[in-house]
Amino acid sequence: MAATLTRSWLGRAWRAEQRSTMATAASLVGSEWRRELTKAMQAAPPGAAGRSPFRLSMQVKGSDEAALGTLHLAAAAPLSSSRPGNGGMRLWSYVSGTAAETEASKLALGMEIKHASFNTGFSGAKLVCAAEQPIEAWSGDDKQRLMDAAACMLTELDGAMFTGCDMNTTTEDMDYLAERCPFVLAAVGNPSCCPNAATAHGVLGALDATFSGEVSGKRFVVHGCGNVGRTVALGLVERGAEVLTVDLDAARAALPGCKMLDAGGEWWATPCDALVPCSASGLLTAERAGQLQCEAIVGATNLPFASEEAQAVAERELGITFVPEGITSAG
Repeated sequence: MAATLTRSWLGRAWRAEQRSTMATAASLVGSEWRRELTKAMQAAPPGAAGRSPFRLSMQVKGSDEAALGTLHLAAAAPLSSSRPGNGGMRLWSYVSGTAAETEASKLALGMEIKHASFNTGFSGAKLVCAAEQPIEAWSGDDKQRLMDAAACMLTELDGAMFTGCDMNTTTEDMDYLAERCPFVLAAVGNPSCCPNAATAHGVLGALDATFSGEVSGKRFVVHGCGNVGRTVALGLVERGAEVLTVDLDAARAALPGCKMLDAGGEWWATPCDALVPCSASGLLTAERAGQLQCEAIVGATNLPFASEEAQAVAERELGITFVPEGITSAG
């Protein structure tokens, strides 16, 4: 497959700064560690200084040679087979190519923190495909062409990057990808293990910990009822919680034992014990954060806050406990 690959490398000074930030977070107690950890995850790469994370970009074309999108790989540090990168493959529509690259870089840093927190031996990285057309219009052939492009990119890296599922990519997609390259980590070949369920149970464990094992009788708003959110919502129902669900697809939100909220309404302002975001990044703007009526935010969403300002409103002004996704959604 013909492709143009572009690369840029993270400067040593910025890498040292990020390692210092994460080390500081690890030494703090109480809620301060959460603030420092999420500050590092929200930090954008200092483009003004001419430094940015390692990146690859590849155009993905359909059968008619029309552009389907651009596949971006971002990593928090230079990748190698001795310390390969790992992060899921996200398919999403962005307002611009710059927005896609920026989110990929932030997600890669979030993965770096996840891997460092759990000492996996991987470096943080992420694959993001910025779709040129609405995702719901993608055909099965289009999806396969994306996987073919990813296989080309991963093969070029020769063991320096491994990927798996993320938003709008499935275990079936990963099965297809695994047939074309060996650089997939998504429970491939193990039908008894679902990576989405593993992520969901990590969120459930974080909720149990946040409420000292007493979630029964508490009220939770689960935003996003896809592969992860569905399992989280049903798991909370099993634990005796009151669960309110929100999804742009009302059929997905119609889960046994749950009450649906209007996805077009101000779901974020619903009084609850915890907001559980399991959908897209950047859900909580500063304005929305100011209207929150919850005790905690604990979910699977990567980068749930749209900005540092939004996070500060929630944590510092309203005193809401935010458990970073680097802890909650590691699976």
